[in-house]
Amino acid sequence: MIELDPGGVEVNVAQDYELRAPLKIAVLPFMDRGSANFVVDKIPLTFRNRQQKMIWAWTDAQRLRRAMVAYLSEREFDVINPIGVDAVLQAHGITDEAKLEDVSPRALGQWLGADAVVYGEVLNYEAYYLALMSAWRVGMRGRMVSTDDGDVLVSFRGNRYSLDMLPALTPEDILINSAASLLQLRDVVLARSEEEVCREIVLRIPVSERLRLEIARQALEGDAGEIGSMPDIP
Repeated sequence: MIELDPGGVEVNVAQDYELRAPLKIAVLPFMDRGSANFVVDKIPLTFRNRQQKMIWAWTDAQRLRRAMVAYLSEREFDVINPIGVDAVLQAHGITDEAKLEDVSPRALGQWLGADAVVYGEVLNYEAYYLALMSAWRVGMRGRMVSTDDGDVLVSFRGNRYSLDMLPALTPEDILINSAASLLQLRDVVLARSEEEVCREIVLRIPVSERLRLEIARQALEGDAGEIGSMPDIP
């Protein structure tokens, strides 16, 4: 079996990013630009109604959002729990994309206590199948915006293929491997592609040494405070 994960990622960073790198980040709900149908070789195999499309699009988009949150949390950023982000947005009546777009990054920063907010869009999620080959393709784009002045600190765009090939020579092997290849068009394989594109994007955001030093300083100050508050042992 040959398994490939080709794709492309583009990340653009502001020239003064190191000076303005945000410590506290809120990842906003992602939006979905796909068809919200199960598509194989550009042919939709499902015909969901409007309500079903909204549910599917929201579910898939938020899965990429959670992957982005997870990988950003492994970095030098303090990422706000998305459950808290959603609760604050709902409390302010932000329940859809149009309402979210009407709110300025500065206002979002004040509501959430964040230095920057991350917007994201799922562009597509499509399956491809040709007998001995199957693949998922995931595409997304987004930006990290300062809540101080609304400037874009980081913009990104990426796509990822999860490609499986099962070579076969005899008719029997072709039949068996074609069926096995079809089984690769599972949701778990799509989820893996989604995680991979998020991981590749986050890896390309430069590490801020200023933030690393700030986090270390805060940790040392907190540790010193705890030691100083300990009672004396007779």
